[in-house]
Amino acid sequence: MSEDKKSGLKTVIVILLLLIVVIVTFNPMSRQQINTLATGDISYEFSEVYTIIEHNKDQYDPDMWGNIVVWSDYRALNDDIYGYNFTSDSVFVLESEIYGEWQPAIWGNNVGWNQYTTDHEAYEGIYLNNLTEWKLYDVPIVGHEESPFDVWGDEIVYTLSNKIYIHNFTTDVTTTVRHDLFDSTGYIQRYGDYIMIREYWGASDIRWYLHKITTNQTILVDSQSGSSISHNAGDINGHYYAYYLYNSGGIEINLYDMNTGRTTHIVENGTAESFTYNVNVDIWGDWVVWNQHDASAGGWKIWAYNIETEDMISSELFDTAGTRGVCVSDGIVVFANQETGSLTQYDLYYMEILEIETPTPPPPPSPEEFLVDNWWWIVTIILVISILLFVEGYYFKWEHTKRISKRLNIGLIVSAGIIIAILIYWGLYG
Repeated sequence: MSEDKKSGLKTVIVILLLLIVVIVTFNPMSRQQINTLATGDISYEFSEVYTIIEHNKDQYDPDMWGNIVVWSDYRALNDDIYGYNFTSDSVFVLESEIYGEWQPAIWGNNVGWNQYTTDHEAYEGIYLNNLTEWKLYDVPIVGHEESPFDVWGDEIVYTLSNKIYIHNFTTDVTTTVRHDLFDSTGYIQRYGDYIMIREYWGASDIRWYLHKITTNQTILVDSQSGSSISHNAGDINGHYYAYYLYNSGGIEINLYDMNTGRTTHIVENGTAESFTYNVNVDIWGDWVVWNQHDASAGGWKIWAYNIETEDMISSELFDTAGTRGVCVSDGIVVFANQETGSLTQYDLYYMEILEIETPTPPPPPSPEEFLVDNWWWIVTIILVISILLFVEGYYFKWEHTKRISKRLNIGLIVSAGIIIAILIYWGLYG
């Protein structure tokens, strides 16, 4: 091989290596593409099922706030209030007297429940335990039937004798909020200034009302004619109230927006073959969760609906007799699931709502966009290639000025061809 050819070969190799280094190291389009691939479409799914408590006696009616879940526990052959801390992975006992403690509700560090005397012979009232102070408070309602209630801050809202009361545990003051309930055995929930009440106006007439405390105004949200519904009917969080009702076509899961007065039907004509195990609805942040029977599959599923994205997901099929209680907080869904073949035993489980990100490749840029975004390194490559060709020609063939000029011109042509090839590649493949 002649010296001229060797020199030219070295020149081409140097140019190609430099071109690769410049493109890989300094190309902003590459960095932009990497950043774009890091974001994409978001979807959701449930994690696998994890066990909180498995025992030969019942654990049911869970309620949750943050990283704490509380429930009724029958392991001591009377209902006690237990709790589980997800952060510390520890179970604790709130109340384990010989009495019966039922249907706990939690807000922050305050946990309330209904309490009975031994063997449920008499109703004692609503009690509250502060998890920070471990101090027990009570609202004695001796001689009356069980009072629906909810906890908000250091206050309990409850119904009694066709009235709504708010009892403050810090000041020990009880205030009457509403005097004209048609029925005081319905369901009640509170969030801030709003109280949601479900009233029975007859065996086949159930109504949902929203009451604003500061203005003392009550509006009708929804109504239902048909079979009565027992147990948990819904939950309120932020400016949304999620609830279910039953009609001839099946169950409905509804979402009421207190700001707009608009009702969204999340589920219409869903199957629910039996009220023995009930349908439970809970809401926290953007998530509404509920349990629903799948008649075609012969089991139960836990469902979740995202208010913002309108995504709906379901769990695996639980081939069991039913669930009793479901709640959600901070992306964790807790539920009580009945053992297969058992008529009484419920165990406590949880799932996480997982956020799945699907990378979306960016659209390929047009040649114009490529030139606008990358003009500086294109010019740099041309200049570097031209300088190298000139230096190489000067070093080896200074006395042959024609060859230098010819080699420089060839280098510019080759550089232009490479740039055109790159533009075509980015235009076709991005």
